[in-house]
Amino acid sequence: MKFKAIELNERSNIEVIKQCGLELLNEGLVGNSFIESCIEREHHFPTGLPVDPPVAIPHTFDLSVKESSVCYARLKKPVTFKQMDTQVDDLAVEHVFCMALKDEHTYIEKLILSIQSRNFIVQLSKCEPEKLVDFLRENLSIH
Repeated sequence: MKFKAIELNERSNIEVIKQCGLELLNEGLVGNSFIESCIEREHHFPTGLPVDPPVAIPHTFDLSVKESSVCYARLKKPVTFKQMDTQVDDLAVEHVFCMALKDEHTYIEKLILSIQSRNFIVQLSKCEPEKLVDFLRENLSIH
């Protein structure tokens, strides 16, 4: 599992997904169809999680995924994602884990377990930008 981490000041969930996808594309972890596939999936199957604070986990199992990876985006101001289970409720999200997955369920379940810990998100919020990737590698239960 490869990790990328960025800080963004985007205004929409689509812009956030595009920027995360570009990070993964530029690293050669995904192919050209990944971004559109991830956006399309978000329209049909929203990924906002009503944890405290809310988090989004946009992801796709697109064939262009070359290596399972996560691009974490810490947002300078919240953007709206639809809630996963209701698909209509809006969540103001400041933490996004955009996942490029080769294996459908293994990583998602482990990531959700990690981000349900308020302590994890608080520490992630305080982490220095240059240390975000190391923090994710050490603290997420996905290897």
